[in-house]
Amino acid sequence: MPDIYEVLVTGTEPDNADTGHTRILDGFKETSLDGWSNLEKFRRRVNPLHSNFPPATVELKRPTLIDVFRATQLNSDFRYEPQVLIRTNGATGYSIPQMPLEMFYRMANPRDPSRTPADFDVLISWKVPELHGHEFHNGQPVYQGP
Repeated sequence: MPDIYEVLVTGTEPDNADTGHTRILDGFKETSLDGWSNLEKFRRRVNPLHSNFPPATVELKRPTLIDVFRATQLNSDFRYEPQVLIRTNGATGYSIPQMPLEMFYRMANPRDPSRTPADFDVLISWKVPELHGHEFHNGQPVYQGP
């Protein structure tokens, strides 16, 4: 007999590893369509039925390196990967920087690159990290921790 709490909270059956016969183990299913598996959410003590999407995109106009650093620090139980783009003066759109942002600041002010305002804008967005080959064991995803 299934545990009534597990059925009500997750919609899964404890005696059935693949509720719904989808050929995906219940822990690796993504019931809220946000990129995080049920197992990852349980490990972080978050309701697996609620969506946990990445933070909103941030646009920084002529930021200092400290501004960029602060904007990329998240207070989240989930690990998100930052996607950093820059728009230089005269450019109409954002593009992937061809060197680390710190190098742009060092060129502008070699003595104190962290406090010099940039001569460009920065766009920071976030995405759910993808599992890579080393994160699998016997064909199943492996928990990597926060």
